[in-house]
Amino acid sequence: MSCLGCKCNFCARNVELEPKYFTPGEVQDVNDICFFCDECYLYDGDHSKRSRWRPDCPGYIEARKYTVAARKYADNRAAVARSKFVVLKGRDYEC
Repeated sequence: MSCLGCKCNFCARNVELEPKYFTPGEVQDVNDICFFCDECYLYDGDHSKRSRWRPDCPGYIEARKYTVAARKYADNRAAVARSKFVVLKGRDYEC
């Protein structure tokens, strides 16, 4: 699967969104559901289809669980990076 960077990966409208990122009720209207990945060869490897990879999408709705997970991941990485800082004490020089 070569979907890295595609907006469809974390869009609430995508029917192929992983359950860990999906919150039922985010998309109210049935007509707002997107089946774009079903028509893309990058998603399932069927080369009889064409590439539907999208860097941007006018109907993109960021999934709430993805937003929370991404924020937690960024906070954890920042905490790990901060824990690796070491303050070095210098010598006291007399002039």
